[in-house]
Amino acid sequence: MKRLLSLLALSTAIIGIGTVNAEANNNIYYTNPNGINLTEKEYNLVKTMFDDHFLEIMNQDDYNYINRLDVNNKEVEVTVKEPDYIQSRTSSYVETQAKRLAIGKSCDSNACTIMMNNTWKYVPKVKSYDVIGAMFSNTSLYDNSNATVFKFDGTNHVCDNYVINSDGIGCSYKLDSNATEEFYTYMTFTVHTSGLVYGSYQHATSTVTLSQSKNYSFNINGYGNVFLFNTSKARNSYDGMDGVSIYV
Repeated sequence: MKRLLSLLALSTAIIGIGTVNAEANNNIYYTNPNGINLTEKEYNLVKTMFDDHFLEIMNQDDYNYINRLDVNNKEVEVTVKEPDYIQSRTSSYVETQAKRLAIGKSCDSNACTIMMNNTWKYVPKVKSYDVIGAMFSNTSLYDNSNATVFKFDGTNHVCDNYVINSDGIGCSYKLDSNATEEFYTYMTFTVHTSGLVYGSYQHATSTVTLSQSKNYSFNINGYGNVFLFNTSKARNSYDGMDGVSIYV
């Protein structure tokens, strides 16, 4: 039985913990409109971590990042978090009901590749600097292979506004004010085995600067068990969505 994190808020519900079978099968199961070929295991992984629409719009870069999990050859564990409404600090309710956060891993004897993804169910009203990231407990980054992508209207935008410490990694990016369709964010990195990774996506419900969005430490008492913002402006702006976690 997989261990579930007991430190998360009571409103947190882990609604999907699954293992993707990694028996060898390289037959093409699905081809999307961009010509991306997926095996059945790749198809099931993308559908679990993202959604049906992402299957249709994913491009070669998306595939290359997702393929770091190597689902055709390794067992991949995925945890998905779809939160209930939570009380906002500045208004009646926040937009967390519109977001779906997932974290997955595949491991060998020395390291685990982690992928986190946030999927918006509709276009957010406020488009300022959102933050995605992870805090590490008894583990750390294995190498510098981390990558973060914000995807709006089918276009990939690479995030490079990082905060990286021994105990965590985070990246801030300003949501495209002109985007009218899909909003996806995913982050991938590799950590040493034998520890716990907490993942979080924080949406700014009011305008924040890049500097404010990066002014945080990694702390279990922070938003999503990851981001402890140092300014009252940031603390009052981010929605406080609960996070996910996975053992490595």
